[in-house]
Amino acid sequence: MSKRIVSWLPWVLAEGTLGFLEAQLWPAGGLWLLLIWTAVLLVYRVALATASGRSVRVVGDLAFAGLCVLAVFEAGWYLLPAVVAFAACDAAGLTIELPSLPNDRGGYELGAALACTLLGWLGLAISVSGPIYASASSTVSANGVVVNSPPEVSLLQAGLTTQTALLLIATAALFGLVTIAALIHVRTGRPDAWRGLVAVSVALVALVVLSTMTVGLWLVPGGALALAAVQVGRPVHPSARRPVIPSSTGNM
Repeated sequence: MSKRIVSWLPWVLAEGTLGFLEAQLWPAGGLWLLLIWTAVLLVYRVALATASGRSVRVVGDLAFAGLCVLAVFEAGWYLLPAVVAFAACDAAGLTIELPSLPNDRGGYELGAALACTLLGWLGLAISVSGPIYASASSTVSANGVVVNSPPEVSLLQAGLTTQTALLLIATAALFGLVTIAALIHVRTGRPDAWRGLVAVSVALVALVVLSTMTVGLWLVPGGALALAAVQVGRPVHPSARRPVIPSSTGNM
């Protein structure tokens, strides 16, 4: 158990440093760097998971450390402590096994729910931190009207109203509840757990539809995956089978 805990410490260190970076740059782009580097870390660790020898994994760690050094202007240096921790774990044989889902209906249901949650949160992050909002101001000069358009800003920089903040929090919570409901249904197999998944998914899709003119377009993939999880996890009722009457043949 202690080895498994130690093997997860590099992830905690990596996300901690990225979170510190995000806090320093908030709200002007730090969230983008956190999401991008987290995805890069996942790809990097998935690639090394296929390596059979410790030395190969350590060499891969050194190569990724070189990439982080070259990406100094994209906050790559923030990941160097985590890469050192990854290399130490790989050298000691404390590799992290990638989680896998069962290859059955339950696994497909939980996989769709997890993808729904991750894509939903990613869509929310893009919608609030991406430079998709702009304002324009005009000044009158001797030659006429001159329009000055400042750089585009994010929704966070433009300012969140109380209603918008509550809507975003509720949407994020529903995306998380999709995975929780699917996990409960897969673990217990109870029909009421599946009905809970249906209720959460319907509420989520309703919010996505209502917010189509603002952030809803970024949430459509997550909403579609919530419905996919509902469909895959749909209880299968055994069909009534006809009784089989054995045929008898008489001797002639």
